[in-house]
Amino acid sequence: MRSYHEMVVKEVTEKNQQLNYYMNKAEKEKRHSKSLAESFNIVSAKLRKTMEESRIVRQRTQMQHEEHKEEMDYQEQFFKEKIKIIHDEMDKKEENLEKHQHQQEKREMVGQMNAYTSNAVRGTINEKHLAYFSRPTLWSCLIHWFT
Repeated sequence: MRSYHEMVVKEVTEKNQQLNYYMNKAEKEKRHSKSLAESFNIVSAKLRKTMEESRIVRQRTQMQHEEHKEEMDYQEQFFKEKIKIIHDEMDKKEENLEKHQHQQEKREMVGQMNAYTSNAVRGTINEKHLAYFSRPTLWSCLIHWFT
């Protein structure tokens, strides 16, 4: 009986030790689980904060992009209008210059014709003189070449 009793006591003691071991292990796992949950909550909060900050940065960047695009479109339109005005003014000045040069050429031709006709019979011009006056001048060729 004593040996049976010792055997039961020994078995109960072993079972108690096992129970204590598993209880300690369960407590340790519980603390570890709680620590992981707290870490998860902290990391999740940081992630939410970072995502919100990223959303705000993207939104501000998009707004700035739109503002810059509008400004660039405005500047493009402004400069296109200025360039058109400059081209129109240049065209007008070129037309005036051509008219002035054409009038000047006519005056020169009339002056030269008067000089030649004073020596010859009035109203008759030979073909050589007519060809000379009807040919393009160097100045009119240069103007035509640059336009």
